Amino acid sequence: MIRVILCAVLACALASCTGTPQKATASTCDRACLKGHIDKYLAALVSHDPSHLPLSEPPADQRESREAAISTATRYPAGLKIGSFVSADTPFAPGTYRFENGRRMAGPGCTFRPPGCEDIKGQRIPSLTDITYRVAAVDSPSARAEEAAAAMVRLTAAEISALATGNGSGVQMTNLIGDPTKPGLYTVRVAIAPHTQVRPHSHRDNRSVTVMSGTWHMGYGTTFDAAALKDLPPGSVYTEPARQPHFAQTTDEPVVIWVTGNGPSDTQFVTP
Repeated sequence: MIRVILCAVLACALASCTGTPQKATASTCDRACLKGHIDKYLAALVSHDPSHLPLSEPPADQRESREAAISTATRYPAGLKIGSFVSADTPFAPGTYRFENGRRMAGPGCTFRPPGCEDIKGQRIPSLTDITYRVAAVDSPSARAEEAAAAMVRLTAAEISALATGNGSGVQMTNLIGDPTKPGLYTVRVAIAPHTQVRPHSHRDNRSVTVMSGTWHMGYGTTFDAAALKDLPPGSVYTEPARQPHFAQTTDEPVVIWVTGNGPSDTQFVTP
């Protein structure tokens, strides 16, 4: 477990932990520049004093929301669990490398099954299906400022109906609170027409969903399976964990759901 944590910290340090890989970081920072970072990191954890963490605040245009930072952090162990950093969409800066027991296992100059190990994201790795992981804490000035900047919104049912748009076909989305494409809390009204099937897909953030009207038929998995659908009548709730594929459909009646998450969000279909 400690080895996995340390590898994740090193990979995160090389990628600048922003979700946007920095080309200069990987090429200018080698083992020497990371000397002492792990000791400082662990000492800060033991003392519960984040001010001693060897981290820097990224530029404003590279900052992630709290939910996005959690998603970025968990995609490394998620890749180990399924045996593919590509499928988990784990972010790595160019030239990122990984050491285990003094051996360069991935990255430029790797000695573990070259040349396939040169690209840490694309290299073949075993599936560690029994691995467990969790995020202990996420904190930064940008995350705290983001929470403090939450908008004050009050909407009646009539006002929400007036906001809703669309011609009654397919899937229509209306932002009620915030914007899922931007950092921060959001709630979106989604109206789904009768006889609509939603293919398996996932999102980068953790989302909770409330069924407002109609019966929504929803399931989890990478392949649409009618037998795995659960009937969710009005008042039902369910979750869409980050990167967890799910699918759904309507039958003879339209459905309205409210989706709440922390942006920026996205939608990735299992089969494009």
